Amino acid sequence: MSRSHRRSWIVWTAVSAVLAVYCAAGFLASMEVSADLKLEPGRKAELSLLSVTSRPLSMEVWFQRKNAQDRRPELGSWVTAPDNLSGLMKFENPGAALRVVASLPGQSPKAYEAMPTEGYSSQEMVRRLTSDLAVQAGTRRWPPNWRDSPTLQAGFAKVTIQISHVDPEIAGETIRLVVLPALGFKVVQDNVSWLWFCFAWPLLAVVQAVWAVVLIFRGKRAKSS
Repeated sequence: MSRSHRRSWIVWTAVSAVLAVYCAAGFLASMEVSADLKLEPGRKAELSLLSVTSRPLSMEVWFQRKNAQDRRPELGSWVTAPDNLSGLMKFENPGAALRVVASLPGQSPKAYEAMPTEGYSSQEMVRRLTSDLAVQAGTRRWPPNWRDSPTLQAGFAKVTIQISHVDPEIAGETIRLVVLPALGFKVVQDNVSWLWFCFAWPLLAVVQAVWAVVLIFRGKRAKSS
């Protein structure tokens, strides 16, 4: 093997290693963690999280629905526009109240409330949890203050979520509590935006494979000559 060919393989190996670390970090940043939780005051869920960088604790809750026609009005609906002049947003149907308390090591417990339904699939409906609590029933600040959320530090962390209040309309249900990742297709935290291209890992793998094939054929050609 010639010196230049050996150098090409060294470069290929180094680039492959960098891409592998890059994609692994992206996959970790894009992993969501979830747990089932019964909506009864005092019920808890403990989740173990791994964060690539520090990020606010963002969560949502997913409710079951019977079918695509089941609108579940008790979960609320996002049917109003923000009033930027008053700095408030009023919902006609804010949905049944749900409040949880999030606890992280070394930080004060923080209350979260469920917003009205903002999305759905054929079998589930989703409500985002916000730490910017309502001014009064159905009325919230606009724009919301997301900076008041607890912070997940880089590394491992255990988060405890406890139900503190639930209205009778949804009490007793078992929902899916989801801690949102820092990196996703719809929402990306600023400090991990540089990892977004990890979603293109199939293309990156193909490029590396083609590069390797080219190097192999060059090596065979050099031997035969």
